[in-house]
Amino acid sequence: MVHISELTQGYVKNASDIVNVGDEVDVKVIDFNRRRKQIKLSMKALQPGLDDIEGVKITPVHPVHRKSKEKKKPVEEQVEAAPAEPDPTVMEIR
Repeated sequence: MVHISELTQGYVKNASDIVNVGDEVDVKVIDFNRRRKQIKLSMKALQPGLDDIEGVKITPVHPVHRKSKEKKKPVEEQVEAAPAEPDPTVMEIR
């Protein structure tokens, strides 16, 4: 199943406006959780973004302001954490 927010770009009031029961659709796996045995699917991820369409220019509503005097993090915080190991399966725990 694809969540309604991942059907297409923009607002979708009813999923039936986009797809019907029994339709075959192409999706992209965007996330998975082994522990919960869940996957997240997206039709929207396969569609071109507005910035990818030729002739479309994106203008931000509010410009992004950055502080020129950002505080630097201590050296301990700059080191990236080691990649997390995958959650063990039930069989591995037992």
